[in-house]
Amino acid sequence: MKRIPLICLLLSLLFSPALWAQEEGLTVKEFYQDLKDLTAARTDITDLNGNPPAIVKMQVLTEDEVEIKASMKLDVQKKGNEYWVYMAAGAKSLKVTHPLYPQITVEFAQASNGTITKLEGKMTYRLVIDVPANGGETFEDILSSARELYNTRGEYTDPDIYRKGALLYDNAKRHTDCPPEQIAILNGEREQMAKLYQYTSAYKKFTLNAQTTRTADSVYIYLKRACNATLKMLMECPQSQAFQDLAQQALQAMKDNPNGKSEEMVTGAVTMHRTIVYGKVNSETSQSISVYAAKEEKPKPEEKKLIGNVKADGTYKVVMPDGYNYIIFDREKKAFYVDKKQLTIEHNASLK
Repeated sequence: MKRIPLICLLLSLLFSPALWAQEEGLTVKEFYQDLKDLTAARTDITDLNGNPPAIVKMQVLTEDEVEIKASMKLDVQKKGNEYWVYMAAGAKSLKVTHPLYPQITVEFAQASNGTITKLEGKMTYRLVIDVPANGGETFEDILSSARELYNTRGEYTDPDIYRKGALLYDNAKRHTDCPPEQIAILNGEREQMAKLYQYTSAYKKFTLNAQTTRTADSVYIYLKRACNATLKMLMECPQSQAFQDLAQQALQAMKDNPNGKSEEMVTGAVTMHRTIVYGKVNSETSQSISVYAAKEEKPKPEEKKLIGNVKADGTYKVVMPDGYNYIIFDREKKAFYVDKKQLTIEHNASLK
């Protein structure tokens, strides 16, 4: 299949209705006082003066972990798919920070259309935070845009590109036409894009910190963190020349630092042992073949971790993540054991 030039792809994504919807950010779907829920009246948690708190039971309609901030927050507990936020009576707002969306401030008065201006002690509230819906595009169009970014991962280092890729996968999974049997694959691909967003963002942040910090000791610490971020990128995309270039730049910057005069010290700080599995798949199908890592010989679908894809010529090269000792391909019933005492392993598979 002919690949779309990256600049053309990015321009097409810029004008994509699916991305416009995603860029709108998180919204409050509902907020109300639950008179039937007595959890807040029965809790042992109190504020500094011994007064009973209010509890906001918050649900965020996304699989990502969020951070909750509030000046009157007493405690946060994760209960299943809910966050129980214990807050002092009189609280008027809280903030929700998501790894992919802009931070949202929930003003209780606005969220309740003026019926709740502040929280009351011993009372329980329900808050549902929703993510943007798709912008009217078909499931096929959204998935095509997501897959174009996924298939070119490692060719660019801008964190925002990986963020947009993860958001597109979110949009595809929520689409009413998304086949249920594709959810597991989409989750795996989306996880890789989210990780690359995290690692490229960390590299950008630590590199900037190194440039704005004055002392050599602090600069070296930030350079080391930036270098470790590039190695995590390479764990996801071991053949990425762009990530390899970033790693070399970060390593050289560490060596040029007064604290990096010891070649042994610098190399030891950034060396990671990787188990690389490569080989070729003989398949009678022209469909895309995914490569997964597993912790046991016959894993359940939800226990497999996507680590790569087989190329058009049937070859593959993947890096085994920590804690996983097996690889398995689409349509294979039995996983292949990887002896991590070796650094490179060749495995050929025949799939029908």
